[in-house]
Amino acid sequence: MLDSNCLNNSILPYLSTLTSLKNLSLSYNSLSGWFPPDELATLVNLEILDVSGNQFNAAQTVKGSENILKLKRLETLDLSDNSLNRSMLRVLSKLPSLRNLKLSDNGLQGPFPAEGIIRNFNNLEMLDLSANLFDASAPMQDSRRLSKLKKLKTLDLDANHFEVSIFQSLAALPSLRNLMLSSNALEGPFPTKELAIFKDLETLDLSYNSLEGHLNMPDSNQSSDTRTKVIPATFNCPIPRMQVINHRLPVKLDKQLHSPENTTENVIFANSFEDYIERLKACPPKETRSGDPNPEFIQWRCYDQMILSWIFSTLTPE
Repeated sequence: MLDSNCLNNSILPYLSTLTSLKNLSLSYNSLSGWFPPDELATLVNLEILDVSGNQFNAAQTVKGSENILKLKRLETLDLSDNSLNRSMLRVLSKLPSLRNLKLSDNGLQGPFPAEGIIRNFNNLEMLDLSANLFDASAPMQDSRRLSKLKKLKTLDLDANHFEVSIFQSLAALPSLRNLMLSSNALEGPFPTKELAIFKDLETLDLSYNSLEGHLNMPDSNQSSDTRTKVIPATFNCPIPRMQVINHRLPVKLDKQLHSPENTTENVIFANSFEDYIERLKACPPKETRSGDPNPEFIQWRCYDQMILSWIFSTLTPE
């Protein structure tokens, strides 16, 4: 690992001699030029390459295409936080062995899915396009081609320009397990019908949008999530604005917790979730030093009641 140094392209000739190298991390340095540079293309045994946080661009895509063909064993590639453009997607499509691809924060723009994403990524399992400028204006025939990504399980589209119409495109990916769409332009009722197709969904992040209405969770196989317990299929809880629920769900609890005595704070303390709540928002002590109820805790509980109720399944199911 050579992350977070002050390395520039002068280091590359030395690295090019390490032809047996399988894992190389050069994130947050000062590498620049087309990708991949000639020197990295000699590392034909690379399986994992992280060059995020540099200044690579796609100015010479022909040269890049020639070099990329040499990295036939590459399975994980992180190009986040560089200066790429959409033409780079066509270059990367020549890497059918890729399983994990991160392209966040590159200023990529235009319709999703882009042609390069669809072309040859038959083995792709994780795709991160967050913090770009994609939108859902692609023709429907292009959207249907997403179905070629049969192995894709994780799709991160956070911080783009997607509206609710993006779900029409994502319907071609019913096997997704993790879908992130926070900080987009989603507005209107909670998309219960649109989400119903994702039967295997384990993680859904719609935070920092403007959804509203009833929180109706579609039926899914969430009980198969080995990291969690069962989550009720339906909450049907009226909420004024969905953007107040701005945290992912790392836990899901059993329906037995749906009883009047299981108030939010009881669930928190009974299950030792204080540490997690501390990360959400500083949790004041439940009682003052004299043993009286702490007004700050009461205020904190009221402020986050909707978020915490959803997370800990304390709402009465429909």
